This record gives sequence, C-alpha cells and structure tokens, in this order.
Amino acid sequence: MTAPQTNKRAAAKNLLAVRITLVEELGDALDAHSKAVAAAAQARQHAEKTTDAAPAAFEAAKASGWTTGELNSTGLHAPAAPRWRPATRYSVPTNTQGICGAHNRR
Repeated sequence: MTAPQTNKRAAAKNLLAVRITLVEELGDALDAHSKAVAAAAQARQHAEKTTDAAPAAFEAAKASGWTTGELNSTGLHAPAAPRWRPATRYSVPTNTQGICGAHNRR
C-alpha cells in the first residue's frame, strides 16, 4: 500500500472511531434514562402503597385507644392526602389557533 492510501485508510478509521464513540455514548445515555424511568415508576408505586398504609395505621392506633392529641404529642401526625398528581406525558395545547393564527384568516 502506498503512503497516500495509508493516510486515507487512517483518516477513515478515525472518522469511524468518532462515530462509534458517539453511538456508544448515545446507547449509554438511553440505558441510563430507561433505568431512571424504571426507578421513578418504582418510587411512585412505593409512595402510593405507603400513602394508603399510613392513614390505616393511624386509624388503627386511634381504634386501639390512642387519641389524636396523644399521637400528635409524640410526633405522629395524621398523614395528609397527597398534594401531587401524576404527571402527564403530553400537555394539552391551550392555543387552538396555532402558533400565529395565520391559518385561521379568511
């Protein structure tokens, strides 16, 4: 192989190496994202379970003779209803005329 061919081959290999590195980084980022989404879903499920269990446990303590005042004085307060609501993936558009409204002109 001649020197110009060797240089071209080396340049091509370098270009491919850069592209492969970018694809590997993309794959790593997608894997990290899917793991984070799964962890968030698991955390939401855990929060929902504990949200349901806490009021029942508080009521069971009261049913066994504890008063709300006694429980509060020990730092155990009645759990409040969750203030958050599940996030939606897509928001509903509020502008029904499009970005500039130009398509609605007559």
